[in-house]
Amino acid sequence: MFKAAIRAIVNLYIIMIIMWAIFSWFDIRSPSMRDAYRFLDSIVRPYIEIFERFIPLVGNISIAPIIAILVLEALVWLLI
Repeated sequence: MFKAAIRAIVNLYIIMIIMWAIFSWFDIRSPSMRDAYRFLDSIVRPYIEIFERFIPLVGNISIAPIIAILVLEALVWLLI
């Protein structure tokens, strides 16, 4: 049960990272979408910034979210 809860929380966070990355590609003008992006940004950005300090941009694209997801998956694999 504990393992399932950890896996569910990590999966939810991974989905939030993916949504945050997709939102960042667009100019969001709708107030409700902007609020959703700000909410995601407040939760996801502190974790992503850890990786952005060490991982350079590839072209003009940050691969920090991909690395962040891989690290989360590795941690879950090690813990469970």
